[in-house]
Amino acid sequence: MESLPAPRFCATGERCLAPNGPEKLSRYNKDKICRWCSQGKNTRADLPVEGAVEGRLVPLLKAAPVLMEQDASTDRIFPTLAFAGYVIGQGVLGAIAQRNRLVKEWGKPDAWEARVTEFASQFLGVRPVGVEGETVILQQDPCSIEVVCYPQTDIPEAVKIHVYQRRIYTSAEEIADRYERKLTAAGIACDFEDSLLPISAEPLGGRLVITVPNHEPDIPTAHASVVWRDEQPRFSHPEGVKDYCNFAMGTKVGNGGARYLGMRDRKHNRVSASSLVPACVALCLRDVGGIEGRKSIHRLLNQHVYVGPFEGLKIPEDGSDKGKENALWDQIDNPKLAYKVKRPLYIAVDAFLSPK
Repeated sequence: MESLPAPRFCATGERCLAPNGPEKLSRYNKDKICRWCSQGKNTRADLPVEGAVEGRLVPLLKAAPVLMEQDASTDRIFPTLAFAGYVIGQGVLGAIAQRNRLVKEWGKPDAWEARVTEFASQFLGVRPVGVEGETVILQQDPCSIEVVCYPQTDIPEAVKIHVYQRRIYTSAEEIADRYERKLTAAGIACDFEDSLLPISAEPLGGRLVITVPNHEPDIPTAHASVVWRDEQPRFSHPEGVKDYCNFAMGTKVGNGGARYLGMRDRKHNRVSASSLVPACVALCLRDVGGIEGRKSIHRLLNQHVYVGPFEGLKIPEDGSDKGKENALWDQIDNPKLAYKVKRPLYIAVDAFLSPK
């Protein structure tokens, strides 16, 4: 996992000729433009010039100091910067419109909740939690609960628990608590106690999906509306779900979900946002902006990120402070430290590139 490739899109951005907006490039594609643009009218002359890099990445450069001033947690840093830099910055179709809708409705409780629900239903595990200026602050949820109904009915057939990749271990207690709250809010009974109910778990697209069927899992779909005409399905008691999750998640060194999801820590070890955010921005400037020179990246960090109370962290552009330079780039380029910046940032990016 240490050599994860950066997610890349066609460099023509919003001018990309692909049917669904900027085409995601294969890791084996060494070119900068997609097959649609190479076969169509777009050429390398249409690529954004270096001077346009700052313009495309303005949302990223504005988000960075906001997160640093808030000393945001990793659950907010990675999704917020992934969306601002890798999604909006690469001109992914509809991203700017989504950002603008959220900014517009901030401060209007009902309208805001509607936009949050819309966003969270499209990108499982990511939820807008606030707005600062033009920056939408996102938070990565440890898991989400989805009630699945029989086709063409509103009768619940199963509950799917999506557990997401993150560094912090997601406990079975937290999963069971969210499960109980979701079902209680929906008016669905979760009091069925039977250890033989066939709960299952399977890895899917970088997350673990735990499926909890209702208490009559063998009812054919065609008969559901008749069978459940006079009563409603019941689901496993939260204690039963917790026990199963303990089994399914296992430990970080075992073969369970925790190892698959890259969970390393049992408790939150606070990482200073003033250290983590610049590293994420530098990586994005290199990946998305195509800036290879470290001095150019230092200049942008000094101008846009190390501002206000963080001016003392600026990296001298004459190379006179190797300590600051090494502290920044070691987080990014040291394979043994991929779990600190690269891996969680790319996981956050994938949440937007692989929506529900």
